[in-house]
Amino acid sequence: MFYGLQGDFPLADNVILYSSIYLLCVREFFRFSHPNPGTYQYTKLQKPDHIRLILLHPRFGFRPISCSIMDGPYMRMVFYEAISYTWGNPDRTEEIMVNGCRMKVTKSVYEVLATLSSQFLPQLLWIDAICIDQENSEEKDQQVPIMDKIYSNALITTVFLG
Repeated sequence: MFYGLQGDFPLADNVILYSSIYLLCVREFFRFSHPNPGTYQYTKLQKPDHIRLILLHPRFGFRPISCSIMDGPYMRMVFYEAISYTWGNPDRTEEIMVNGCRMKVTKSVYEVLATLSSQFLPQLLWIDAICIDQENSEEKDQQVPIMDKIYSNALITTVFLG
């Protein structure tokens, strides 16, 4: 808490949060310089009410899209943006970097992330194709029923129509 700014600066409480996210992003930026990264492997969610969020890293020039995945209980205390989009072709033809590893995603997911990636600021997002392990039926059965809460707890929901 910045005591000198208390009350004078409405974003003072969020300065530490945004600074932490930025430092995490810079740390992750250096993790992504591995010359031959492996394929991303999902870890099991700790509890049924936990969700994953992605921290979309700033993208400079023609660098690949990269992000970090974190998980927690509905992420109630975190301001994130939920993404709703048209799935389109289900073939995973595009590649992004997740936690320093490669992940194949659909063209529509890639276009959403490319559109949202900023040159300066990291963004905290929930997008089902990445935040839910699509190969794990048990996880999908747990996550789909709580999607209404995921969208309602989001700071904003962005809709991409393709």
